[in-house]
Amino acid sequence: DINNFSFVNDNYGYDAGDSMLNDFSSILNSMKKVIKGSRINSDLFLLMISGKDKNDIMSSVNYISEKFYNMQKQKYRSNNFTVASGIYYICEKGEDVAYAIDNADLARKNIKSHKELNVCIYNEDFRIRRTREKSIITKLQNAINERQIELFLQPKFSMNSRKVIGAEALARWRNPDGTYKLPFEFIDVLERAGYIVELDFYIYEESLKCIKRWQRDNKKVVPISVNFSRKNNINPEFTQKVLNLAEKYSIDNKYIEFEITESAFAENTLAMLSNMNTLRQHGFKVDIDDFGIGYSSLSFLLNSPIDTVKVDKVFVDGIEKSNYHREFIKQMCMLINTTKKEIIFEGVETENQADFLCKCGFDIAQGWLFDKAIRVDDFEKKYIYI
Repeated sequence: DINNFSFVNDNYGYDAGDSMLNDFSSILNSMKKVIKGSRINSDLFLLMISGKDKNDIMSSVNYISEKFYNMQKQKYRSNNFTVASGIYYICEKGEDVAYAIDNADLARKNIKSHKELNVCIYNEDFRIRRTREKSIITKLQNAINERQIELFLQPKFSMNSRKVIGAEALARWRNPDGTYKLPFEFIDVLERAGYIVELDFYIYEESLKCIKRWQRDNKKVVPISVNFSRKNNINPEFTQKVLNLAEKYSIDNKYIEFEITESAFAENTLAMLSNMNTLRQHGFKVDIDDFGIGYSSLSFLLNSPIDTVKVDKVFVDGIEKSNYHREFIKQMCMLINTTKKEIIFEGVETENQADFLCKCGFDIAQGWLFDKAIRVDDFEKKYIYI
C-alpha cells in the first residue's frame, strides 16, 4: 500500500488521490514480471510477481517503490509517499492462494509497527503473533467483567521530604494462576487493534473510585495521573466522556491528571491540543510523559497547555554515567523550568540519582528507590489509611 495516501485525499482532493493510484497502476502495467495485479481497495494492491529467485523478486519490488517515489517527487515538494510491501514467496506448486495472500498481508502489516521499514518478508512468527494477539483481544472484555484487569498505583514522592504527593495509575492483567501480564504483553496489541480506548477508560474509572473512597472516608487524597492513548486523545468525544465520569463520582477535578506520551503529538496535533485545552479549562492537569525521547521541543513546551513534564528514565540513568550526562540533564531541566512547568523524574532507582536531582533544586520523582507499582489495597495500607 501507499504510505500517507490519505494525506493526499485530505489535502489535495480525491482527483489527486486518483492520479496517484493511476501512477502506481501504470508502473505495474509496464512490468512483464507482474503476472497478476489488482487493486483490492483504497490504496491497497495485490501483485503476483515472477522471478528466477528471491533476489530477483526483491529487485522488482524495489524497482516499483523507487519508480513510484520518483514520480511523486516531481509532483509534491514534501514527498513522504513511499510504498509498504509485504512479501510471501510461493516456492511450491499447489500452494493455497488465500493462504499466500494472507501471509503477504501479515508481512505488510508488520511494517506499520516498524515505520523505518518499507519491505517485509513473511515469516512464521507473524502468524504466531497474530494468534496470540487475537487471543488477547478476545479475552479483554471478559477480563474487565471478571475484574482480571487490576488498577496498580505507583507513588510519586517528594525526594526531599520522602512523602507521597501523588500516584500514577497502571494496568495489570491477572492470570488464572495469580501472576500478572505486564503492560508490554498486551498494551501494544490493544493499541493496534483499537481496543485500548476501552481499557483506558476502565483504568480512569477505577482511579475515580479510589479518590471517591478516600474522600468518603476523610482520608488524605493524592492526585492520580492516568495514561490515555493517542486514539483517545484525538477523539472529539473524549473530553465529554471524561467530564461525565468525573461528574458521576463527584470528584474534584484537581485530583486527576492526564498523561500523554510525547510521541502522541506526531499526528493530529491540533485535535490533541484542543482536547488538552478543554481538560485544563475544567480543572484537570495535563502531563507530557517520556519527555526527551520523541517529538517535543522547548518552543512546543512554551506554547502548549501542559502543566507537568515527566523526564524519561533514560536521562535519569545517565546521572551515574559521567559529568557530561549530569550537566546535560541539569541544563535541560533548567530550560524546562523557564517554561513554568512542573518537572517529575521517572525511574529514579538510586540514592545517588536522588541526591543529584535534589542538589540541582528538583524535588518530585517516581521509581523503585521509593516504591514500585503496587495493588490499590497495598497502596492504601502504606500511604492512605495510616
